Amino acid sequence: MKRQSKKSVEVQTKYGKHVCLFEPDDQEGYIVTVPGLPGTVTWGKTTAQAKKMAQEAIELCVECLARETLMLKKKTTKGLMRLSVA
Repeated sequence: MKRQSKKSVEVQTKYGKHVCLFEPDDQEGYIVTVPGLPGTVTWGKTTAQAKKMAQEAIELCVECLARETLMLKKKTTKGLMRLSVA
């Protein structure tokens, strides 16, 4: 049976919808990449499993990026004072 080529699918997460690319692999599963979050890649045996794995990968990536951004903000504002001019 011939497998499909890459397919674009929207995956709903708790942080909104994200476009994912589902590509059949040689092991009869699907490799999923997320163009909006470079480096986010996962795999699933079925499209349903791949979609669930993509949802989890996206949520983890967004949470890590948010945590890193918060830590960076804390480091760059540490030691600064706020002055008011009357």
